[in-house]
Amino acid sequence: MEHLTSKDNHRLLTFLTELYHLRTQAEFVSHLVAAVPQLIATDASGYNEINSRRQMAVYSGWPPDHPHFPDAQEILSRYAHQSPLIAYAERSKDTTAHKITDFVSQRAFRTTALFNEYYRPLQLHYNMGVRLTTAADPLICIGLLRSRRDFSTRDLALLTILSPHLMQAYHNAAAVTRLQDRMAAGENELMIRRQGFASVTEDGHIRFATPSAERLMTRYDAEAKRDRGSLPLSLRRWFLQELHRHASECLLQQPSRPFHIKRDDGVLLVRLLRHTPNTVLLFEESASPRAGHLRETFRLSDREAQVLEWVIQGKTNPEIGTILSISHRTVQKHLERIYTHLGVENRHAAISLVLSLRSSPEESHPPWNI
Repeated sequence: MEHLTSKDNHRLLTFLTELYHLRTQAEFVSHLVAAVPQLIATDASGYNEINSRRQMAVYSGWPPDHPHFPDAQEILSRYAHQSPLIAYAERSKDTTAHKITDFVSQRAFRTTALFNEYYRPLQLHYNMGVRLTTAADPLICIGLLRSRRDFSTRDLALLTILSPHLMQAYHNAAAVTRLQDRMAAGENELMIRRQGFASVTEDGHIRFATPSAERLMTRYDAEAKRDRGSLPLSLRRWFLQELHRHASECLLQQPSRPFHIKRDDGVLLVRLLRHTPNTVLLFEESASPRAGHLRETFRLSDREAQVLEWVIQGKTNPEIGTILSISHRTVQKHLERIYTHLGVENRHAAISLVLSLRSSPEESHPPWNI
């Protein structure tokens, strides 16, 4: 790994402090594509959702006034499979940053239709990227582009350090968006009660909490009594530790992780989001999944059945790892075996298969709350 200077570390810490602010998914994407070029010199940056096999690509770029052409997104969709960077990311779970010239020479890449019909007209000849989730369908990533010189080992080191933070901040923003969408749509009371938020001072006192957040703190609080004006002791301890990490270089070593409490009938995840001058905690409860039926139907192990149920509830590999106290790589290993048992190739197909079985007339279980 390239050695980073104290100036690099200071810039990284400043970037991360901003990264964990309260944002919806759309706001996060807009912030990200504009902020990363302030840390790593680029001529353009872009948020991408890509499935090269289906010839699907969604692109959101910075700067807004960068030259573009009308059919650029359609061309990117058609030729994305020719990018060795995208091909590698779609078949691996590698979360480190890579550039195209890690895989092929610049001369070889310039012979592709992708380069000549997409990158050459944009005058963006060099590309570096990193994924924002471990999912491959679609591949969600951020790409950095330059016109005149390739990215350096230092640039790769900076983006690799950012990688786990970008993934966690992306999942935080997705959780904020879920809460916002459910409230706007007026979803059923059970779903609304499973999410909430609280505004908390830096010493752990609650300035404001939604009724659902207060209910979840009471429901999952292991302490017999608690001051309603303060966080439960275990949650407060985690909160203060995270605040300290956000204000120090400790944050560079490990991303901000959600706090979680398990019960027999559910799991509570609490995410810390900065919102000056106070901090917002986002609460999200998942009902305990029913793994037994899947275990019997598909002859899965207990752990494989648990992983599959959480996948169907929409949890990412890192979130499942947090819930089950295993690494996200172990989650992926379980998923690979699950796909073999189910006779499918990916996460989307596994979810579709299970939900189709649950919606069939023969399904004897009551409706499953997601």
